[in-house]
Amino acid sequence: MEFPSARRIRRSAPPPDGAGSVKPGRRVEIAVPRFLRTTSIELDAHLLRVKLPDAELPALERLSLSGNIVDLAAFLNRCPRLRLLSVTYRDLEPSLLEAALVALKVPLGLGLIVFLLGIEFGQSHENYDVEDAQFASILHAASRLSPRELVFITDFDRCLRADLPCFPNATSITMTVRSVYFTRQMSNDQFSALERLSLMGCTVRDVSTMVYQCPCLRVLKMNADTSTRDITVHSLSLQELELVAHETQCEGINITTPILEQLKLDLCASSDLSVSVSAPILEKVSWRFAYSTLAYIFGLWFLQKLEVDTIEDYKYKDGELINEGEDACSQPHRVHVVSLHIFAHLFSKYRTMPMRCNEI
Repeated sequence: MEFPSARRIRRSAPPPDGAGSVKPGRRVEIAVPRFLRTTSIELDAHLLRVKLPDAELPALERLSLSGNIVDLAAFLNRCPRLRLLSVTYRDLEPSLLEAALVALKVPLGLGLIVFLLGIEFGQSHENYDVEDAQFASILHAASRLSPRELVFITDFDRCLRADLPCFPNATSITMTVRSVYFTRQMSNDQFSALERLSLMGCTVRDVSTMVYQCPCLRVLKMNADTSTRDITVHSLSLQELELVAHETQCEGINITTPILEQLKLDLCASSDLSVSVSAPILEKVSWRFAYSTLAYIFGLWFLQKLEVDTIEDYKYKDGELINEGEDACSQPHRVHVVSLHIFAHLFSKYRTMPMRCNEI
């Protein structure tokens, strides 16, 4: 929705050369006008500060805001008919963010539903120093809002450790949080509504417990922690699984998923790693296995990396190439490709001789 009367305050221009140091100007703002008859507002201000109107919006029922948002809770109190809220906080100072999340608890008690809660750090050049306790407090404040969807994106410089709280009403959780180590789940409460879980950039200590607490999970994307020795994924509902395990102490991976359709494994481990997959209706596979130690094959040759991929091609039928056009398959033919990356070890020194072997 466009706001033709929105007011923009631009940063002050730098002084001429030699006029002294440049003083930072005021942050750019977007002032949202008062819409008396509007029932739905959607505004994405990127990194700009969003200033909400002081007056009441009597007809507003749905609100979607993204940006550097201030005084949202006070504004919601002036929207008596508001029932559905989607909000994404971008680069709000951590202490202000925590206070903003806590303040939203009051409107929720009056029947407001948070459909989407987004938290994004690292989009601007601001450098926020966050400690473990403060990061954990932000997570807990977010969980108390019971969002239907949670998107959490951070790019902190230091490693953080925190427990992962439960989001019982969330159907989708996406966390791209670099250098965050989730030590454990806070309680035995289940993520009873969760269908999609993506935890990338961070690591989870106990994958098995995480999966067990998500009985309706259909899509799982996760990084295993380096200290994990055994990864077990047993799920009756899972249809898509993406698992990353790099430089781990993992000795075994056991996957039992009767309705799994897509599997993506990205592993870096020793050749002693044991992998067991039971997925009878599996359709697409992407498997990357880089060996952290030399895996001997024969003679001078050593295996460096193993790849398995499922490729769909409309030009193949029964293993033979056919002409395009009328003879082409209406449904793609799936071909499983195995790639071996091997090199030779000569005279006790490594002289790499690249070779790529494909089997169809």
